[in-house]
Amino acid sequence: MKLNICIGTILAACALQAAAKDAHWLWYPGDFEIYVAQEVQETRLEWGGVTPVMWPQYHHYPVVRFCKTVELAQDETMTVEIDGKGMYVISGVGQGGIIGEKMTFRLAKGRHDLSFKLVNSKRLPSLRATAQSFVSDSSWTVEHSNSGTFVPAACNGYLCDSSRKPSDFKLATEPAKPVSVKSNGKGGIIADFGKETYGFPVFEQITGRGRVRVIYGESEKEALADGLFDDKLVIKPNAADVWEYLDFEATDRLQLPVTRAFRYVNVVPVEGDVKVGNLSMVREYNADLKVRGAFECDDEKLNEIWRVCEYTLQLTAREFLLDGIKRDRWVWSGDAKQSALLSYYVYGEREVVRRTLWALRGKDPVWRHINTISDYTFYWFGMVWEYYLYTGD
Repeated sequence: MKLNICIGTILAACALQAAAKDAHWLWYPGDFEIYVAQEVQETRLEWGGVTPVMWPQYHHYPVVRFCKTVELAQDETMTVEIDGKGMYVISGVGQGGIIGEKMTFRLAKGRHDLSFKLVNSKRLPSLRATAQSFVSDSSWTVEHSNSGTFVPAACNGYLCDSSRKPSDFKLATEPAKPVSVKSNGKGGIIADFGKETYGFPVFEQITGRGRVRVIYGESEKEALADGLFDDKLVIKPNAADVWEYLDFEATDRLQLPVTRAFRYVNVVPVEGDVKVGNLSMVREYNADLKVRGAFECDDEKLNEIWRVCEYTLQLTAREFLLDGIKRDRWVWSGDAKQSALLSYYVYGEREVVRRTLWALRGKDPVWRHINTISDYTFYWFGMVWEYYLYTGD
């Protein structure tokens, strides 16, 4: 008897562990993409300040309810993880408050109606559940704002890990060093990273205290430009368009919390006695992009053009298919439509395209054209159709 109980316990634990690998985080359709797009598009840096988008800025639904009906052949244990807070109802009997971010329930053999109502205005309300015979997947349904209209819950294979909630979605990173660092002739330094890149600038060996102006350039000439307004607050001719003021004090290492795009980074002290001794970066990239398409001919110039184009697409295919990553950083359907077609051939990758489609779609009611441009609305329709043709989804 003891042996049977032990074996049964082990088998149940193994089944739960196997099920956990197939469990997905769930959210209301489109909300994950809208949540991430809002964060990405708010990082546009132009002339020392953040430029808000010129079209409607959508937000995720703060209140959602996930539901699932299960028929169990035996007693089971269900673990539920959530991002938010709220209430649950199981089989319509009793109601409880969600305590913490992870809860365990004992479900008796038979039919159960599961309901989890979450609220999270700051992050994406989401849920992940595992049991022996079922997990959280697209068979669950979800409503928003007590509407009573349920739709299949959204999920994808990229967001299954228990430790990686949808709100914490990030691209891959790796440390990188410049190919050269030298004096800029203005009491600071300028670093060359060898080619256009993208990531978090890291300032090292900071001494003193004060303010610096950091200018990001694709060329050394651009990075060395003043990047300032004149006395009438008009941008100077030939000024760099991507720069910011930062306040530093002595530390060995300071990594900026926001990504920037650059080849050259120029640090110019403007107040105090602050000095920056060195620069490096934490490169950020889309690890899902694997080059599958190829091109080669007997004209080396065309081959080089192909390589430059592929690298440019790699830089802009990030959380979404972005326009220029140094200044623009917005999702435009006209640009995305062209990039999506290239992405199918070069990478055979679909997730970045799908995220882009959802982000551009926004929410009802629709009261303005996508990106405020009528053509771009129709580009979006074409992009949806091409996504279906190339992926079958």
